[in-house]
Amino acid sequence: RDLSQPSTEIEDDKTKIMKLELENHRLKETEKEMQTKLQEAQQRMGSLEEDLTRRHKAEIENRVNDIQNGLQLEINTLKKSKAEAISRLKKDLEKSKATEDQMRIALIASNDEIESLKLDLDNSKVTEKQTQDAVDAATAELDMALQRLRNLEG
Repeated sequence: RDLSQPSTEIEDDKTKIMKLELENHRLKETEKEMQTKLQEAQQRMGSLEEDLTRRHKAEIENRVNDIQNGLQLEINTLKKSKAEAISRLKKDLEKSKATEDQMRIALIASNDEIESLKLDLDNSKVTEKQTQDAVDAATAELDMALQRLRNLEG
């Protein structure tokens, strides 16, 4: 074989090497593009994850706010009911005191009536039976008044 002239085989090998180098260069460019696309996709994925996290957090915050608002409404309702109950109890207590005062007045009147009957007995000729009946009636009235007073106090 003659070495002074390049053989077609060597030329073919050089062509093949150049084609391979060109293909290698294209592959490297394609790899760079793919790396860039991968990075972009990862960034988009990160953004989507952040967005989902924000949305999830916002949903949770909204649920927590709804629960807090419901509880506050319930607390306000209970406070209002408590205030109304206290007001009713105060009114009932005032009525009870007024009734107690009326019972005391009735008791005093009954005592006065008994005293009056005793004086009448001393000053008149009323029979013992009539006097005893009047005293019994006044005592029964007094006992009933005392019982009502005790019931009110109890």
